[in-house]
Amino acid sequence: MSTPDFIEIGTSDTASTTAFFEAVMGWTWEEMPGGRGGHFTDGTRKVGMHQEGTPAWCRI
Repeated sequence: MSTPDFIEIGTSDTASTTAFFEAVMGWTWEEMPGGRGGHFTDGTRKVGMHQEGTPAWCRI
């Protein structure tokens, strides 16, 4: 059975998400050139992260 080698995380709070995964999972954040996002890595796989807002249908 194969395992995924890339996962994408969407979040509205990139700073807190980065701090969480670095502290809890021991992942390292690598910024993409131009500051438009990046990915975490554990040396084996990459986990991308992008900022997203709350969907309109969720707002009260």
